[in-house]
Amino acid sequence: MAKNSVTPPKRNATSPKRSARNAASPKRSATPTKLSATPPKRSATPPKRAVASPLATNPKPSEPRYVSSLDKLQKDAQRSELDFTNTSPATFVLLSLVQVPTTLIISYAISPSTASPFLLNRFSRMALANITCHWVGFAIAVAINSVKWFDVTEDVTYFFNILWMLTTIETPSPRQTLVHLLAMLWCVRICAFVGYRIYIRGSDFRFDKLNRAWAYQLFGWTSGGTWCWANGFCVWHVADADQSAPLGAADYLGLSIFAFGLVFELVADVQKYRFNSAHAAGNNKAWINTGLWSLCRHPNYFGENVLWLGIAIIAMSRQFSAYSVGVCLVTPLWSFVFLLFTSLMLLEKRADARWASDSEYLNYKATTNVWLPSLAGARGALKRARRPA
Repeated sequence: MAKNSVTPPKRNATSPKRSARNAASPKRSATPTKLSATPPKRSATPPKRAVASPLATNPKPSEPRYVSSLDKLQKDAQRSELDFTNTSPATFVLLSLVQVPTTLIISYAISPSTASPFLLNRFSRMALANITCHWVGFAIAVAINSVKWFDVTEDVTYFFNILWMLTTIETPSPRQTLVHLLAMLWCVRICAFVGYRIYIRGSDFRFDKLNRAWAYQLFGWTSGGTWCWANGFCVWHVADADQSAPLGAADYLGLSIFAFGLVFELVADVQKYRFNSAHAAGNNKAWINTGLWSLCRHPNYFGENVLWLGIAIIAMSRQFSAYSVGVCLVTPLWSFVFLLFTSLMLLEKRADARWASDSEYLNYKATTNVWLPSLAGARGALKRARRPA
């Protein structure tokens, strides 16, 4: 009982501590004042978030955005580009020479002229003719130490090879004549434009690097000849195709698509030339994002691919078999793939090098397709035009 009698005083001894804690209540009473100050701090948060939102449309220079698979594809192509700095001369010579038997084997495999000797069917003749013409262009370029006339040489020789193909048809049908004339019309149009541009501006950066290594230049010229051969598949096909079906709705549809593509490419080329005309070659400090260039970043190449699709539809000769459609569609598909990994890729690479730190340029890339026109690009252009300077 004595022990129990001691316990209450100990419990009573704690009461002063509790009372001391209660004495701290004045400090707690001040707490509401601190809490009452908290809402203004929280109310300051929304403006910070509102300021951060434009970064979604204006990426940081170190974190560029690519909005399509084509963007990623051409960006990968930039990193894996072959040139004289990463590929030996022997490799370029080998890659050049192997194109000759490759084109001949493919020509023999797909040409319907099975009765013709191996080197004399239409596809084979065009392979040899176009590559040979480009090798002559290579020899001239080495002799004059300049590759600025690369495009002109290619377009002129392509024109005459298409004309030669037309003359090999004993009695050309209206469709065969139309296909060849449309292809030659494009050659004249593009040759006149690039010829005038190179005459005025004096150089073309896409080809200048070829002049720095002869083997690399040989590869470039040979690949140009292979491009002409593969790009002309629908033309070589229509020369052999059955022409019993008269011109019909499919032909007129193809003609309309060709006309649209030709005008689209022409307008885009003229718009860009006018945009750059006030500056020396390569010295323009801005990029074009107006007109058709607000719809996509390379409308001229889109137009070129479309016009070849129109020619291919006519060349099918209203015979939509797997063979006819497959061979003719090689033309627009090859035109698209080749441009994607050559001229388009080189232009994108140079633009990225010049304006990668410009948020406005990155915003243009993020809102404008690389190849396919889009109304979203047009809306982005309108927003940029309305933005105060």
